[in-house]
Amino acid sequence: MKTVSNLKYFSSTSFHRTNEYDNQILPLLHQMLQLEELTLSLIVGDQTSFIDGTHLVNNILNRMSYL
Repeated sequence: MKTVSNLKYFSSTSFHRTNEYDNQILPLLHQMLQLEELTLSLIVGDQTSFIDGTHLVNNILNRMSYL
């Protein structure tokens, strides 16, 4: 966890569908407490809920005070 907790910048682009948004991507982002800039470009599949602005605020922005 120490490896990602001090990151200030993170960017990830995927041209392939991922089904691991809830299980791997969100938990990884939640460990990046010092993050100042985030760029994500993902194709998410098999999602039971819609990823909209409210989801992004509640699950990413509210947990990252420096972002």
